[in-house]
Amino acid sequence: MSDDAGPSPEALAELTDGSPDDERYSPEQLIERRQATNRAWVAEASAAIDRHQLELTDDVVGGVPCLRVRSQLAQATADRLMWFFGGGFVWGEPRSELQIVGPIAERTGAEVVLPSYRLAPEDPWPAATIDAWSAWEGLADDGRHGRLWLGGESAGGNLALGVAQRARREGRRPDRLALLSPAVDLRTSRSGFGPSLRTDPTLSYSRFLDIDAAYVAGSDATDPTVSPLLGDMDALPPTIITTGSNDLLLGGCLRLARKLRQADVRVECMVWDRLWHVFEFDSHLPEAVESLREVADFLRET
Repeated sequence: MSDDAGPSPEALAELTDGSPDDERYSPEQLIERRQATNRAWVAEASAAIDRHQLELTDDVVGGVPCLRVRSQLAQATADRLMWFFGGGFVWGEPRSELQIVGPIAERTGAEVVLPSYRLAPEDPWPAATIDAWSAWEGLADDGRHGRLWLGGESAGGNLALGVAQRARREGRRPDRLALLSPAVDLRTSRSGFGPSLRTDPTLSYSRFLDIDAAYVAGSDATDPTVSPLLGDMDALPPTIITTGSNDLLLGGCLRLARKLRQADVRVECMVWDRLWHVFEFDSHLPEAVESLREVADFLRET
């Protein structure tokens, strides 16, 4: 566990107020929900820009639209972090990640590059994986110096792990890998979720099924490019995984950590007591601040 004292009062308040949404959504409803979700992130993104003095630049990397982010509170380094946003492959955008990547950019001095990959249901698998690889290839081949890191949260963690596996095979391996509550196993059997099936106040099993219907869309969920947990872990870079004991995806995170260790990959798996799926989004939580500090420190280790 990362926190020996138990959840903070702020986290306990979230636990008492939250409850998972069991309603099922059609693909059309997911698109409508995307618009509402994107609007809800605007205030948090603006606050993160101010808090971490972020400078944002739109760019295209490997043919994929990207957002480049730097913190003006940090001494700029040559290091770069490619970060994939989450949102179940059906919503999200680079600016929705600013409360997560802002603290990392400030603490490391690195430039963060966030690809705007295609979303389901309009563009199901493998569109997102194609965009993710194209962006990483473009970043890795641009001739700049400095360390290259890779990371993402939830669905973005799925893409980051998949890119790392291919990059290792093709000689473009990242130097470090950071995964926040990564959705690395898209198989839908209830047995894969264990005791956290009903404990997450932010993510329900019903929502996971909606994501499967929209993104996997009848493809084979055991394909390692769909579920990178089932892929090859050999020679992957040092990896940090964060999750919570109430995270719906806790089981997949623990299985990933075990497989990485079995492949002799250095891995730090931080399980936060009673916290939920990508709790780092809740920037008012002391645990979120501490977790992102740990992630940043892990990335910048020499």
